[in-house]
Amino acid sequence: MRNVNPQKEGVMALATFIGVGTATFVLACATIALVAATGFLGLFTRRLVQEARAARAEARKTREEMEHARLLGVRPRLAFDVMVLGGKVGLLLIRNIGGGPALDVDLTLEFEGAVAETRSWGEPSIVPGESHEIKLPSPFLQDIAAAKDQPLTVRVTGRLSDLETREIAVDERLDFSAWWSGAAGADERVGGRWKLPGVDPSTYGVRQPARAA
Repeated sequence: MRNVNPQKEGVMALATFIGVGTATFVLACATIALVAATGFLGLFTRRLVQEARAARAEARKTREEMEHARLLGVRPRLAFDVMVLGGKVGLLLIRNIGGGPALDVDLTLEFEGAVAETRSWGEPSIVPGESHEIKLPSPFLQDIAAAKDQPLTVRVTGRLSDLETREIAVDERLDFSAWWSGAAGADERVGGRWKLPGVDPSTYGVRQPARAA
C-alpha cells in the first residue's frame, strides 16, 4: 500500500492549479491582445480605404476639371445679339465667342411677331471672334425703333460641330422688342453699341470717301 504524504500532495495540487491558472491567464491575455490588434488593424484598414477613396475622388475631380478646361479651349459658342448701324439700321449679329471654331454651321432663323419669316443660314466654319450680320425684316431693317410698337422675336435652331466632330445643338431666342424697351428705359445710346471690337458702329458698312493722295 502506497504511503500518501498529504503535505506533498497538497503542494503538487496547488502547483497544478497555479500552472493551469497561469496558462489560462496567459491564453486570455493573448486572446485580448489578438482582439485588440485585430480591432486596430480593422480601424487602420478602414482609414486607409477612406483615404484611398478620397484620393480617387480628388483625382477624378482633377481629371474632370482638366477635361472641362480642354473642352472650353476647343468648344465653339455662338452668341446672338442686336446690332445697330448709324443709330437706325437693325441687324442680327451672330458671333463665335467660344474658344474653338464652329464647323458645318446649319441654322434656321424664324422671325415671329409683326413679321413672320423663316430663313436658312450656314457657314462651313466660324473661327473664334468671327461675326456675321443678318438683315432684319422690314421695317426693322430700316429703323430698329419699330420694335417699340411692333413685336419681333427670332428663334435660332440648328446644329454645328467642334474640332473633335462633336455635334452641338443650337436653340436660342432673341426678343428685339424686349431689347428695345430695355435700351430705351436705360437711355442707352443705341447707335453706340460697340459689339465688334475696334469698329465704329456709326460708320460700319458705310463707304468712306477716298483720302486724297
